[in-house]
Amino acid sequence: NWDPLETWSLATWVAYGLFLHARFTFRMRGRLVASLILVLLGISILSFFVIAIITPTVHNEFMVR
Repeated sequence: NWDPLETWSLATWVAYGLFLHARFTFRMRGRLVASLILVLLGISILSFFVIAIITPTVHNEFMVR
C-alpha cells in the first residue's frame, strides 16, 4: 500500500531533485529559477499541510490537530 503522505513526500523529493539537476545541467538563472522555486514551495506546502489534513493516513497518531 502507498500511503498518500508518503507518496506526496516522494513527489516533493523527486521535484526538488529534478530542479537541482536541471539547474546545474542547463545552467538556469534568474526569473526562471525564482519561479520554479515558488512552484516547489507550493508543492512542499501542499505535501506537508494540505495532503496531511485532507487524506486518511496510517500516521494519524503523529498528526497535530
